[in-house]
Amino acid sequence: FSRLAVSMTIICAAFEVMRTSVLATGRLRRFVLYPNLLHLLVLPVCYIANLYFRSPVLMMTIVTIFFYLVYACCFYIASRTTGFSLKNYFVTIVLRCLLVGMIGFFVVFLLDMFVADNLWGFLLILICSTVVLLVSIYTVGLSSSERVLAGSLLLKTRSIVFRHK
Repeated sequence: FSRLAVSMTIICAAFEVMRTSVLATGRLRRFVLYPNLLHLLVLPVCYIANLYFRSPVLMMTIVTIFFYLVYACCFYIASRTTGFSLKNYFVTIVLRCLLVGMIGFFVVFLLDMFVADNLWGFLLILICSTVVLLVSIYTVGLSSSERVLAGSLLLKTRSIVFRHK
């Protein structure tokens, strides 16, 4: 299964470059094509890792690292060619996502330690983690303007649902 997953990931990496080169045009082509060429570098690196170590886990790790490198390269190019601010992106998006993820992880971890391993325990963990994630996304993950927008969308949806009954 691990080898199949690695093979699929490597094939997808090669396909991404081909799809991008066919679909993209103009300046967008350069912006997308150059970072995606890093996807092709995963092929020889995984081949060499497979020759020496024969470890699917190591190959999946290499593929994951290359995907992160590609996305980092895309962000760097976007920040250089446009007015996109990496610092603003990390503070407003990545940091908030990490906080919400840590809150959700710790709640599920703590609940799992104290709840029995049966269907009711699973349902309790599922419901509690969903509620905690929704509350943490609303309070930590959204900015004040996004909270106002979410509230207005909820009110609009509620009025549409109750109007049709």
